[in-house]
Amino acid sequence: MMKKLMYNREIYAKKWKYDIINGRDYVDIDLSVPAAWSKLKASKELLSISGNGAKQYDYVFYIDLDAIIMNMNVNLE
Repeated sequence: MMKKLMYNREIYAKKWKYDIINGRDYVDIDLSVPAAWSKLKASKELLSISGNGAKQYDYVFYIDLDAIIMNMNVNLE
């Protein structure tokens, strides 16, 4: 099922030229707090200024594993 969900997101991201990012690549999961806090920490990291002084991203769209993109014709903007 996970492969189907990722394929769904890859199709959508490719169509609209979006990046797919796994938040675990940016922060370690902090087991001392609810998982949602790690999601916020990863989003904050992506929105922050990078080492070269440029913003990495202007916005982040977070989607849980139990959600599927149904309408590929609607972009996030």
